[in-house]
Amino acid sequence: MTGELTVPLVTIGGATFNNMVVGVGHIVSGPSGAIPNGSEDAYDTASDQLTVPTVTVGNTTYHNVVATVASVVSIGTGFGMDAYDGTTLDISYVQAGGTVYYSVAITIGRVISVGTGMPTFARDVYDPASNHLTIAAVQFGSNVYTNVVVTAGTIASVGGISPAVTPTPLSTDFKCYGVCFNPKTLHVINTSMATVNISSITVTGPSAGGHPVFTETNNCPLSLGVAQSCAVAVSFGSPNVPARYQGRLVCADDAAGSPQIADLFGWML
Repeated sequence: MTGELTVPLVTIGGATFNNMVVGVGHIVSGPSGAIPNGSEDAYDTASDQLTVPTVTVGNTTYHNVVATVASVVSIGTGFGMDAYDGTTLDISYVQAGGTVYYSVAITIGRVISVGTGMPTFARDVYDPASNHLTIAAVQFGSNVYTNVVVTAGTIASVGGISPAVTPTPLSTDFKCYGVCFNPKTLHVINTSMATVNISSITVTGPSAGGHPVFTETNNCPLSLGVAQSCAVAVSFGSPNVPARYQGRLVCADDAAGSPQIADLFGWML
C-alpha cells in the first residue's frame, strides 16, 4: 500500500481537516479484517503515524491501518486551514494570548520558515513579542504548506472573538434516493482557553412513521479540553414521504453562547 492516500476527514490535535491527500511512507501495522476501531482518521504528531479505520485500494478494503506520512499533497477547506492569494492571508482561527479570533485577514511580512509533513498543532498562534505567526496549514495556489512561520503585516479584518464551542460544519445536507445508510460526521470543537463541560448533545427534527428523521451518536466526553474536538455521527433516516426535512444538532454546555447549533437538512428523493 504505497502512493497517495485520500483522507476525507482527519483529526490532528484539536483541528479537523477534510479532503486531505497525503503521500504514504511505510505501513506500521495492519491491515486487518476486524471491524474498524474508529469512525475517522487520526494523526499522532509525536510518532508521525496516521491511523486509518477503513481504506480502499483498488477493489480491496482494508481496516485498522497505521502508516507514516511522507508528504502532504493537498488539503480541503476545514477548521485550521488557511488560504493565501499572494496578497492576503485568510486565517480560520488564530490564538493571540488568551483570546481566539476567527475569520482574520492579514498581510504578511516575511517568511521565517516552512515545515514539512502533517500539521503539528491545532490552530494558528500569534506571538506579539516576536510578531511571529505560526500557521498550521495554508493553501497557496495549487500547493499546500504546513507548519509555516511568518511575520505579521497589517490586519485587514477580524470576524470576531471565537465562541467557546463551535460545531462544524454549521450546516449539513443529506440527499437520499430511496434509502439512507451512512451517517455524516460533525465535530464539536473547543476553541476557548478553558475546559468546557458538556451537558448534552441532541438532535431535533420531525418524525416519520413514528421514528425521528435525524438521530445521532457521539464520542464526546463530559469535559472537552482546550483545542480538543469530539465527533458526532448524524444519520438521516428513510422517510416514506419524499420531502425536504430540517433539524438541528444542539450542544448544551457551560460555555458562553450555549447552546451551540448546527443546521441539518435532509432530502428524500
